Amino acid sequence: MALLSPVNGYWLELGLPMLLIGFGQGLIMSPLTTAGVANTLPKDAGAASGLINTIHQIGSSVGLALIVGVTGGMTHGVASYRQSLLMSTICAAIALVIIVFVVIPGEQRENQLKLKH
Repeated sequence: MALLSPVNGYWLELGLPMLLIGFGQGLIMSPLTTAGVANTLPKDAGAASGLINTIHQIGSSVGLALIVGVTGGMTHGVASYRQSLLMSTICAAIALVIIVFVVIPGEQRENQLKLKH
């Protein structure tokens, strides 16, 4: 979508990418939420769920605020849209790096410690 061009029409430029984004979010949000509460004690499950939902909301709000703050002064619609999507892609890439280099190794260490005990 960052390569948006009004020449190709709605379905190719917006419709198809938005369908892919919708399917992707539907497929990832539920497993991520489940993973966030998977190893909690039953008495802590409600608090863990609330914390996860709070992080979802705060992360969305902060991310959107950053994007609007950077692109809010841009007057050309397509350039602003491209810049917004570029920033969204960078944020997603940063999240992926954190998951790959921090979260996954941490869970692997935790699982190894559980196996030793």
